[in-house]
Amino acid sequence: MQEMKFSIYAITSYQSLIPVFFLMEQTLMRSYSKFVIKTTLRNKFNFIPVILLIGVTLFLLIMNTSAIKKQGYKASIQQNIAETNSLINVYTKNINEAKTSKDREIPYRAREQAKQVRSDNQLSLELATQQKWRSSLKVQLQIINATDMQTIKHHPSSVSPDYISSVYATRTLYKRLIKLNLRPDVVGMETQGFPFTLRMVDVLFPVAVVLVMVTLLTSVFTQTFIDHIDLDDMWPLSRSKLIFTKIGFSVVFAFAIYLVCLVLGFVGASMINGSSSLDYPIVMVSNSSTDIISVRTLLLQSLPLQLLCIIFMTMCVYLITYLIRNRLAAMFMNVLIFCGASLSVLKIEPISHMVHLLPFSYFNTINVLTKQAAHDTGNQQLTFATGIWVLIFWIAVIGVLIAVVNWVHSRRLQHRTVS
Repeated sequence: MQEMKFSIYAITSYQSLIPVFFLMEQTLMRSYSKFVIKTTLRNKFNFIPVILLIGVTLFLLIMNTSAIKKQGYKASIQQNIAETNSLINVYTKNINEAKTSKDREIPYRAREQAKQVRSDNQLSLELATQQKWRSSLKVQLQIINATDMQTIKHHPSSVSPDYISSVYATRTLYKRLIKLNLRPDVVGMETQGFPFTLRMVDVLFPVAVVLVMVTLLTSVFTQTFIDHIDLDDMWPLSRSKLIFTKIGFSVVFAFAIYLVCLVLGFVGASMINGSSSLDYPIVMVSNSSTDIISVRTLLLQSLPLQLLCIIFMTMCVYLITYLIRNRLAAMFMNVLIFCGASLSVLKIEPISHMVHLLPFSYFNTINVLTKQAAHDTGNQQLTFATGIWVLIFWIAVIGVLIAVVNWVHSRRLQHRTVS
């Protein structure tokens, strides 16, 4: 009877201590979180990659802004006027050298047509200078219909497929810009706020962002290693919770830095060149080149896809760093794997039929969303939906590997403790 009373008392006492243990664990977890944050922020070298990323963002903006003066919308019209003047001079020379009226007929008609094109371009340039984009684009659309489209219609064999695709793409883009009354940006050299933000997502993420994130994450994960000893083992907490906390913090930290760079780029571009609109159209890559997608849609699809890429990258970097346990060696390996894979995966022809199954393919986010990657590789399964599922699958795989490594490590610690 006394033993039963003692058992009941022991159980009751243990149950009363459960909230205490829970509070202690929560306190320790908060302490560990603060420890990770402080050690990351105190290391000044961690901010060097971030500063470099911001510098690259501003450099891209400066380069695009400089290039647009020579290759922008108004600059291209001025170039067309200059080329048309040269053609008019050639036609005039041919007319003067012609011996019969019949010989003069063809160059004369060509010269008159060129004069009309020059006049239209001059009008379009004047309207663009006054920032009357809708009117200016309407004139440009008339020029395309009167020249390029007629060439494609009557002499299709004399032009290349790329030329035809380019004409249709420009025509479709101008039609949408006319509806929205927006200033056109040069594809690949956008300078206005929202289009430039999209270009940052396209250009910076597969190279600069991946390089910076890998360097930063490797530094964060190796700062608790001293002579191949993991300081995390000294915390009286579940190792799985420590890993989850560290990886979670690293994901939030990395994605926050990326978003800050995008915001800085957007603000800088908007201050210099205006913000444009989230409805700014982007031409999708297709056989007809008539599909349009807005910047808003691309950004809304790219950010969750890139968040999954960052989660996958963070978990992989943690796993590789844990196995190597040396900062320089781990950094070299991580940079080699991630930068090399993200740059080359879509260019290796023998694996083009299976690139949709590889997570590194979706680091080229905008190429996937605009179907450029599908066009280049011939793999039509490279889509947003496929990317989501593939990245989730690989995140789960890496998570299982981390769990296995953690279990093995815990068993070793227990064995050492017992012995």
